[in-house]
Amino acid sequence: MEEAPNAKDFLDHGLLPENLPPIFTSKKLWHHFSGSGAAYGITGKAVGDHATYNASKRGGQRRVFGVPHPAFARDLGLFFEKHWAELTPLLDKSTGSVSKPIMMRAGNRHVRFTSHSDLPELRLRAFSRFKFCLVTDVARFFPSVYTHTLPWAINSKVAAKTDTSSTSAIVFGNRLDFILRNSQSRQTIGIPVGPDTSKIAAEVLLSAVYDNFLSRYSTNGRSTYVRHVDDYWVAGNSHEECERHLFHLRLALREFQLDINESKTKIISTKPVFADDWPFEFDKERIESLGRVRKHKNETLSILAKITEVATTSGDDGIIRHAIRLIDDNRLWDEQWDLLQHFLAQCAVQFPHSFDYAARVIA
Repeated sequence: MEEAPNAKDFLDHGLLPENLPPIFTSKKLWHHFSGSGAAYGITGKAVGDHATYNASKRGGQRRVFGVPHPAFARDLGLFFEKHWAELTPLLDKSTGSVSKPIMMRAGNRHVRFTSHSDLPELRLRAFSRFKFCLVTDVARFFPSVYTHTLPWAINSKVAAKTDTSSTSAIVFGNRLDFILRNSQSRQTIGIPVGPDTSKIAAEVLLSAVYDNFLSRYSTNGRSTYVRHVDDYWVAGNSHEECERHLFHLRLALREFQLDINESKTKIISTKPVFADDWPFEFDKERIESLGRVRKHKNETLSILAKITEVATTSGDDGIIRHAIRLIDDNRLWDEQWDLLQHFLAQCAVQFPHSFDYAARVIA
């Protein structure tokens, strides 16, 4: 069931990075603030820094996650709880966003987004009438967010520059800027990757970017787009139209001190954007076939080799994580453990992004 933001839930199951081993939990933290009521606790003298966690990501790269001190996380949760009714209209303006936060009281996370596996269908529905697509994202989005732009996004740039008080009742976005800055040694560049509060802050900012982007068009010139966090797909009927979208998107992002990731920007036919980044269904069929050949090791080896080959040739070890999860979901480890344990070991050695999944199976 979808819920409104809840400060306790942000702390209970929205603080730590999702890929930390499940033994790490923050569910015992909230009771330390039980006597504080609904008032903000962070003052100007309260300055902290993030605890960092370095983890693998798809494609053999690394990502640094940041965890703010729980006192700052509590105040961030309170901010979104207090101002959700005022923030919702801004989020609703971003009609092409498929990463609008969904708050949940049950489950592993307080904030959920649309799954990557749903994106092909969403892009098909949005772009079926178009020939071309601009594909791009924001360069180093979370680490490059300028925290002062959050009150710009919420209350307007003019208002935020006129009233800079962190306790302002009118420019209430200043409080969000203040908490984020103080949580990272008063630095104005970057917001932590991992906490659910950062996901909402990111969506607020990019919704304001879209509002600015839209203002650059006449009524008849609106663009059709899909955005998942900072990944953009913008449709066009010609290469030139997509170039125009890119020009306007770049200007809108720069209004909020952000920029296009030039290395990932391209204009392509819409045909490829209806496919996913890697073959979920192929992988699923292969794993399910393991259940049908439990007694035939040669066939099992062939299936595992094919999965490994696809992951290697595509350069995407996310396939391996998905394969391990499907083997686990189908409870296929036990009957062929003498073989699958070596596949699991090879995954951990050759595909570092799957190491935490392999470790959980062993555990």
